[in-house]
Amino acid sequence: MTLTEKIANDMKEAMKSGDKTKLGTLRMVRAALLELQKSGAEVTPDLELRAVQKQAASRKDAMQQFVAAGRNDLAEVERVELAIIEAYLPQQLSDDEIRAKVRELITETGASGSNDFKLVMPKAMAAMRGLADGNRVQAVVREELQS
Repeated sequence: MTLTEKIANDMKEAMKSGDKTKLGTLRMVRAALLELQKSGAEVTPDLELRAVQKQAASRKDAMQQFVAAGRNDLAEVERVELAIIEAYLPQQLSDDEIRAKVRELITETGASGSNDFKLVMPKAMAAMRGLADGNRVQAVVREELQS
């Protein structure tokens, strides 16, 4: 079952159960997936995942902006929507798991200092795409290359 199909099925369940928040959130995600299909490109599981990740990132950004503006009520709405969306994403790696993978990549590439950031970072992002936030990966790569 594709991600699009799973979301469509879960939308039906949310309608039946009367969960308006989940239904509204899934409608927005499904709209992003339908937009992807309309683009004419072949819709792969990776593209579906990226579209859902983009929706999650959008909620995170909005949540941070609302908190900064002192609108905790609106930030809470974004947090709830983010939790719904994250259920469709792969389990995120812990900081220790990211660090272990980065160390492995540093060894593989023979990187030895902060000048090798551009050598390690693309490989790290390719290895952990969808499994870890890029900012977290970047911070770990910088730390490991400096130590």
